[in-house]
Amino acid sequence: VCIPYPQKLLQLGDMSKGGRRRAEVFDLLGMRAVVQPSPHLPPDEAEAAAKRACYVVQEVAANLWRPLPDRTKDYIACPKGNGYQSIHATMVLPGVISLSSEDDEAGEVAAVAAGLNGSSSNSGSSGGASMEGEGGPLCMELQIRTLEMDRAAESGAASHGVYK
Repeated sequence: VCIPYPQKLLQLGDMSKGGRRRAEVFDLLGMRAVVQPSPHLPPDEAEAAAKRACYVVQEVAANLWRPLPDRTKDYIACPKGNGYQSIHATMVLPGVISLSSEDDEAGEVAAVAAGLNGSSSNSGSSGGASMEGEGGPLCMELQIRTLEMDRAAESGAASHGVYK
């Protein structure tokens, strides 16, 4: 399993300008697991085995973190119209996220480890992306797909740039 470095960051200021509340944002953090096919199998068998391994990765992730109900989409079993395939799952990580504008007008994200501080303190001034009183579970959007699916999603027919 290969987990590449994140390619883009979310600006918290954009979140508040877009009218979304913190409780409506589940992809502040993201991780992509790319399953590589075995080089020792014929290509079709290797891709089928990698596809099955995607579900094993999903199972392992569910044992590590709590999946958020109703926030899992299986685009491998039911690909999108453009051919996009991947498993998307929102996982609840141990910790609490709080947003404040004390030090930065765009907002600052602070992950507080579970057990260290059960509350989020937002004593910032008004302005920027301050969302006073808001805090909640730290969620991560997990994408799981094979190397072939990843290539199609990044530069093939299913890539975001093709239909955007």
